[in-house]
Formats: sequence, structure tokens, C-alpha cells
Amino acid sequence: MAPLCRGAKAKLYWKVEITRLDYHHYLPVFFSGLREVEEPYRFIAEEGVYDMMREGGEAKVLPVIPQLILPLKDALNTRDERVMIRTLKVIQALVDLGDAIGVALVPYYRQLLPVLNVFVNATKHTGDGIDYGQRFGHIGELIQETLVKLEKRGGPDAYINLRYLIPSYESAVYG
Repeated sequence: MAPLCRGAKAKLYWKVEITRLDYHHYLPVFFSGLREVEEPYRFIAEEGVYDMMREGGEAKVLPVIPQLILPLKDALNTRDERVMIRTLKVIQALVDLGDAIGVALVPYYRQLLPVLNVFVNATKHTGDGIDYGQRFGHIGELIQETLVKLEKRGGPDAYINLRYLIPSYESAVYG
């Protein structure tokens, strides 16, 4: 019996082992590409970020955190919902690499979070209609999920800093 064709999954083909790359050089370059909306640049940047984070893990990514803040801030400040949604998902994946990364991001909340305050309450109300775009995520819900992850992984100072920058944020840890 022939195997079922499940469709194609695009991915980057790396000529060098990802772990052998200079993370201090290449990871910020891929993060800068998160602002891209034109294909194939958007795809290359996004896949490069995820591939490098997956292969390098917390050990390779943690020392590069200070260099990632400006590209993340620039991507969020575009205020383009597509770019912001993509960037918020990357921030969540970044925090999921390990607790040390969550703690390392806390001092940079002042650069990253102010723009989220504008969109934090943006939700989509469709009434009885069907929302066909729900698989991409809604900006308000995604911001809330990201803030919860930042609080849970950011250590003892995370909530205070989140609350200072986003006054409407309610703690997910301290009921």
C-alpha cells in the first residue's frame, strides 16, 4: 500500500550544523528579520529563529539575550498585527527554553512591553459569526498568554515589573 501524501512542509536546509554557528552573530540577524512581511524573507527569518532556538537550547541562547532585545522591540513597535503575533509566539518559545531565559528577560520588560499595553485589551467579537482567522491567534489573547508565561518563568520580580508596565494585568500565579 502506498503511503498517504500528507502535503509538503517547508523548512530551511542548513549547509552547516546549526550548533556550530556563531549565535552572537546569526541569532540577532534572524530576530531582526521578524519584521519582514514579504516572502520568502519572512519565512527564512521565522524558521531560522525557531531552528536556532531548538538546536541551541537555553545554553546557546541565554548569552545572546541582550542582543535580541532591540530586534524584538523593533518588531513589536511595527504595530503590524501579523508581525506582532509572530513576535509574541517567538517570545513564548524563547521563554519556554528555560527559566533562566525568563529571568534574563525581566530587566528588558521596559523596552519590550509598553507597546503591548495598547493592544492588551484588543479582542475579536464576532457575535454569532464564525472567525476563520482564529488559528493565527488574536492579538489580545496572545498578549495575555505571553504575559502569563513571562510571569511564570520570570522569577520573583516578574509580576511587579509586568504590573508596572501593564496596569490592567492580573496575576496568573498569585490568585
